[in-house]
Amino acid sequence: MAPSMQLHFGGVAPQIQRFSLAHPDFMIDLSALRLSQLRHLKVLYCEHPLSSWLDALSTMHLLESLQMIDAILFPPEIEMTSGLSVARLPSLREIHVFSRGLVQICTFFDHIMPAPGCCLQMQISVMPEGPSPTSEQLTFINRVLSRFLESWINTTTHVGPLELSSFESNLYISASSSDSRTLFININGVPSIIAALEAFSRCKFSDITSLSFYSEVNPANQHLASFLLRLTKVTVLEVPYPSFEGLTPENPDMSASHVPFPDLSRVVLTSLARQESQQWRDMCVRFFRWRHSMGCPIEIFDLTEAADRLKLLNFAALDAISGLQIKWTDNSGNIKTYLCGSGNVNVLEHWDEIGAMADER
Repeated sequence: MAPSMQLHFGGVAPQIQRFSLAHPDFMIDLSALRLSQLRHLKVLYCEHPLSSWLDALSTMHLLESLQMIDAILFPPEIEMTSGLSVARLPSLREIHVFSRGLVQICTFFDHIMPAPGCCLQMQISVMPEGPSPTSEQLTFINRVLSRFLESWINTTTHVGPLELSSFESNLYISASSSDSRTLFININGVPSIIAALEAFSRCKFSDITSLSFYSEVNPANQHLASFLLRLTKVTVLEVPYPSFEGLTPENPDMSASHVPFPDLSRVVLTSLARQESQQWRDMCVRFFRWRHSMGCPIEIFDLTEAADRLKLLNFAALDAISGLQIKWTDNSGNIKTYLCGSGNVNVLEHWDEIGAMADER
């Protein structure tokens, strides 16, 4: 929308149902904006004060979707937000916000009352070298996010694929409408915000049967461990080499009730390190041994996605885990299977076809 567009309708347009604004120099008078029939609002790079947006949104009772990217100017201190109006949006089904600062964006969410089951998608820039949230701020963050997440995940018939990502300087929570029942978790780069996982404490993940997991967070981290225990229906785990550490406890003597993914049957190795590492291989083997010792053994270890670097791998130590099936792709593109404990450990060192059988599936 061009800056001169306001002159054409003066901010009053009762029949408009979609409104997009993407001009950093455009300063619309939000106090004069009257879009009573608006269903979809998209604002990019056009910043207005938080209080002005809340007042304007309060008049959009039919709003169904809201997308705001770098569109909100926040007060410098969270204490300055007292007295802000609450925008009650009974038709709002989807909200997508990109902004800077987790505390700031949660202040915005705290003043939005959407329809039950409203889908929340957010991308928050968090500076890794910046101060970690205080205990009081984390309590506030988890309270606000849990209201949205619990309503969304527990009300919606099916949620997925769902992505939770803390990578470099960003935190993402996003989803799409496809039929995939996959949760994508990428926790790397901003460890101070892992405590925000507590916001999922009352969410039901009964629909999630597949987990794509990347994390180099210490497995002793209680926030991560508690979150993973909620994923009780996961049967397929996709994981790169370095992330096995985050899935294996430092104390292997824990009770079986503290083992995540009790129904897990298949582990897919998604990527390898540029150079084979004894340390990473040992972590991987330790994960399978631990699951077996806890009475939650893995049935299939799938290496078919690592075919291009298979010759680098030596998983002879896994042969001691009787019953574990290891699958890989040979040079001809055929999927092969080896049953651990069947007496030909050389297969797991040299990946030849001796002792392996063709996979007919």
